[in-house]
Amino acid sequence: MDFLEFVHTSDIHIGAFGNRKLANATLNALEEIVQYVIENNYKYLVIAGDLFHYPRIENYDLLISVVKLFKKLREKKVKVISTLGSHDHSPRAGYTLKLLNEADLVITPIYEYYGNNLVLHPLETEDIVFYALPGLKNNNELNYLRENRVSYSKLAEINSSRKIVLIAHTSVEFAGYKPADYVSRYGRIKISSEEVYRNIPSRFNYIALGHIHFPLPIFEEAETNIAYPGAPIGSDRNDLYETILLRRNYGVNRRFLIVDLNNDKPFVKSKWSDFKVFVKEHSIVYNNRIDDLIKEVADVVKDMNSEYNVLLLKIDNVKNDDQGKVLSELKNIEKKHNVAIYPQLNVKNESEKFIVDIGTLGDLEDIEKKALNEIVEKMGLKTHVDRLVELMNELSKTRPENARKEDFYKQLFKNIEKILEEIIYESRSTS
Repeated sequence: MDFLEFVHTSDIHIGAFGNRKLANATLNALEEIVQYVIENNYKYLVIAGDLFHYPRIENYDLLISVVKLFKKLREKKVKVISTLGSHDHSPRAGYTLKLLNEADLVITPIYEYYGNNLVLHPLETEDIVFYALPGLKNNNELNYLRENRVSYSKLAEINSSRKIVLIAHTSVEFAGYKPADYVSRYGRIKISSEEVYRNIPSRFNYIALGHIHFPLPIFEEAETNIAYPGAPIGSDRNDLYETILLRRNYGVNRRFLIVDLNNDKPFVKSKWSDFKVFVKEHSIVYNNRIDDLIKEVADVVKDMNSEYNVLLLKIDNVKNDDQGKVLSELKNIEKKHNVAIYPQLNVKNESEKFIVDIGTLGDLEDIEKKALNEIVEKMGLKTHVDRLVELMNELSKTRPENARKEDFYKQLFKNIEKILEEIIYESRSTS
């Protein structure tokens, strides 16, 4: 394998999906990519941000599994090079990616703020020079790009024969490709026009993008100097639905990319995979008979036999009083069958002044998060709702039987203190 080739992926979102049936799906996707890198003797694995879904991974077993995968890569002399994504990033120092960096398992090229500029410093390997643009909160990196306030340290000094790659976790249009033309939700988030892309120096041989979960452009192989690999799985119901769109409208699965810089123009190939995830959608008109609903859903899921099965379920004509009963029965079906059900309940005769809209939500954790968003907005809190979710998760912990009471509560209070400090920090920094 030539050392001017590498694997490009992004938005793996380890830790997404909580305790659902999909809890290990993102980890297994990373494992599949790692195995491919090792089997094909690639020297570099490039991750363009959002390796993790939360800045800190509290699940010890999950963190150990990730560490083992990266140790395996290190033993094979593979360098993992990543930029911070908007989900990886924490306003404080204690994020998981920093831990992996300090353990020499993942390399994050350095960036710093200098005056009004964002300065990116080069990471020079034997074969390729890497720069990394981080994904900042509220897509703030776009402001730096748009206003030409991104500086690339020592870029002019790099020998013209060397290949240079920019790893960028951001949302931009390029070469006529507009994410909103493919998926409507990208019309509702900050995406910069192609002029911003043109502000990036032409000296970069390839721009490894991340942040947009839909793969762009869609190709088997192409000569291109920029691409979004898309998320291997994603992190929510929208991503799971887009997996259906990819298969139905384009005849492809999710992917990661193989980038070859050996020639004048980069040559990029898609490596398609279902990552052992099967997604199906189904609609039901509720007739007020819960037994009929249970039977129909059970019939739909009984033949789903992938490792990770997902049913996006739309149920119309549900009475408001029946919402809890319907959700409870769907939970029972999830437990009985190897399936994660994401219900969309369309309620009839809705008269209450305040009802959490569960139309695009997946489970009780999602409903809690929606309610917390309402609280944050109504109370004018200057913090991200993920902090409140973390706080709720800590407060809901129970002491394991084999844990000393003193040790358990000492650690619990320490975790709560960290989260509260972060909430205070965010509130002050945005005031």
